[in-house]
Amino acid sequence: MSVVNPVQELETISNADTTLVALGKLAAGGASKEVIEQMKGLIEWDDARRAKAEFNAAFSNAKQKFKKAKKSGHNKHLNSHYSTLEDYEEATKDALSSEGLSWRHVPASIEGDITSVKCVLAHKSGHSEESEMRAPSKSMKNNAVNDLQSVGIVLMYLKRMTLASLLGIVSDSDLDNDGNGGNEGEKISESQSADMKSLIEEVGADTKSFLKFLSQSGKITISSVDEIPSKMHKEAIAALERKRKEKK
Repeated sequence: MSVVNPVQELETISNADTTLVALGKLAAGGASKEVIEQMKGLIEWDDARRAKAEFNAAFSNAKQKFKKAKKSGHNKHLNSHYSTLEDYEEATKDALSSEGLSWRHVPASIEGDITSVKCVLAHKSGHSEESEMRAPSKSMKNNAVNDLQSVGIVLMYLKRMTLASLLGIVSDSDLDNDGNGGNEGEKISESQSADMKSLIEEVGADTKSFLKFLSQSGKITISSVDEIPSKMHKEAIAALERKRKEKK
């Protein structure tokens, strides 16, 4: 009884064949069940490899055609502007569409006091990549915002953050002063605070220890994330990124 070599059999299959057609050809040619299973695994692996390569090429081409995102959002407390979800859409939709790419947000998951949002970037080849972030649902609550409104605000922040992460565009939280200038007593913005709280949760940092570290570094007392000075924004982000690397 002759032994069928799966690699040799793979060479007889046209690149235009679907997995079903290719396996049908093998079955019609008398291949055994074991060989068909092996070929199925090889074909699916090759399909996934090709799809990922097409995705990477398409995204590389699209990124070169991204426009500069506008900053139509307004932070009335700092009188600063930031990019909204619509601004990101306007800056990237034509480039993404021309390369067969599209993004979508999976419905949010709200468990207890944590809101989670997932953004998916997909290519027509079938390959997709995603970014998921979580944040305390009531992190934006204050005297002017109730629980439900806080969830809505956090949800919108997470949508912008996950999309910015996937597309590699400048975060909407980077305001005109880049979070590093302004007056000596200026604090980080509401959006920067929400971003940082999400990052703290993501890297598993202890908030009290993190604030103690920043207080010692800046030689000031910082009792909450909202009180972090804007001039320490980059230092705080860098410290959390170091925490992320330590976890790996």
